[in-house]
Amino acid sequence: MIPLPSNALRLLAQRVLARLVPQAGSAHGTSDGAMTTMLIMTLADELESGVDRRMADIAQMRALFSTALEAGVGEDLVATLSPLRDRQPASFRMSDVDALHDEMANALIRLHERAEQAPSLASLNEAIWQYLHESATRHALAI
Repeated sequence: MIPLPSNALRLLAQRVLARLVPQAGSAHGTSDGAMTTMLIMTLADELESGVDRRMADIAQMRALFSTALEAGVGEDLVATLSPLRDRQPASFRMSDVDALHDEMANALIRLHERAEQAPSLASLNEAIWQYLHESATRHALAI
């Protein structure tokens, strides 16, 4: 049988909420139990969809990097963005996906700074802001 950890975490959260929280005996204990339940549910969601959300970010950053390279952002950024654009995570383990996501996000910060300062890159700047909005929406906690 293949373990389904996100389901197991959801069941654990339900058990904490249904069985342990009512027995807490104090407002603090009830509040603490409810917060623990929410954190467990958030972990379940992250376990289920976290890699997918990060890979969606990576795909969008790749597209932004391609646009930037075509727009001529400067040799210093070309040297950074060009290899990153085609890089894949070492595996689909969360830590490997996070490592690539972080590296690309750091490069995006440098690119965004350049795009905000150069009038010729105004459309790229808008595209980066759109990505940031979409990424924040994608990663919003469902509480």
